[in-house]
Amino acid sequence: MKILICYHSTTGNTKTVTLYTRTLFQSLGHQCEVVDITRAPSSELSMEDWDLVGFASPTLYFRGTFTMERFITNLPPVSGPARPAFLLATCAGEPGAQFHLQAETLHHKGYVVTGAHAVIAPSNWPMQLALTDKITWSEPLGRTITRIFRPSRLLLSALWPALGTPDQKDKSSLDRFVESLASQSIDTPQAARLPSGLPGGVLSGKAMTREKAQKAAGIRIDAATCIGCGI
Repeated sequence: MKILICYHSTTGNTKTVTLYTRTLFQSLGHQCEVVDITRAPSSELSMEDWDLVGFASPTLYFRGTFTMERFITNLPPVSGPARPAFLLATCAGEPGAQFHLQAETLHHKGYVVTGAHAVIAPSNWPMQLALTDKITWSEPLGRTITRIFRPSRLLLSALWPALGTPDQKDKSSLDRFVESLASQSIDTPQAARLPSGLPGGVLSGKAMTREKAQKAAGIRIDAATCIGCGI
């Protein structure tokens, strides 16, 4: 099977996951290549040459990056039968509406999303890191809770970002996901049930716009009066 993974990475987490996924596919005997979408616009890629296409990007503001969404929107429609596709996300907590929004756009382009997987990674949002730095001393409490009830890790990583660091269980989960993709039939692709987080995350992601994101990420610090408090 010939597989192409189109990725967009900001801090490097998504690139790391994408390259590891490529290695997994290759170890299973498949041809797999990756492409950074910031260096190869969708208009320059021939999707017809691939049996399976993946799209990997971070989750920002409870949805995929606008760069990836624009890339998917600009894809030419599939000619012929529906082509299988899969989605990957790296996120601090949950993918929100990312998979739902991307799958909907891909559906209109003639793709069938046969699987989606999120890899939890530490938050890199500066405001959150500045605030949570004040309570790093209590991180052992968070680790104890997550050992007892692992699903709580998604929420607790908002207080202790380091809890989101991928571990062996995350690796094994990604391994199983890739193996399941490799075993699927490309001739009769079946749409997968897409994973998502809390309803609030999905709704927030769908409501987020580029303008709102730009406003939220805008610099609102008066350098003349800043005392370097860390907040």
